[in-house]
Amino acid sequence: MDQFSAEDLEAMEAGATPVSIGRVKLMMQEEFDREAGPRVDKMEFAKYLNEVLPVMAQQDERLMLKMEEATDDETVKQIIMLMMNRTKERMKIEALRDIATSL
Repeated sequence: MDQFSAEDLEAMEAGATPVSIGRVKLMMQEEFDREAGPRVDKMEFAKYLNEVLPVMAQQDERLMLKMEEATDDETVKQIIMLMMNRTKERMKIEALRDIATSL
């Protein structure tokens, strides 16, 4: 997931194919097409990513509760930063799932 950024995803949604996204697509296609050795099934991979997203949503709900219960501004700030990073992670997971199902 560290191969591309949220900005790359925005460009992809606008119709462009950033080099980083192209690289990820190529790596995934090689894994899906591998004939020898361990192989990744693209539909199983997409299914797994679909199962990760609801778990992340539950974790986000718990973070929101912690933020509401926080007694100091520094804790709230840390939780907000964590949630922003998690949003980027979720976008990347959704992109990987979409790439896997489109290959």
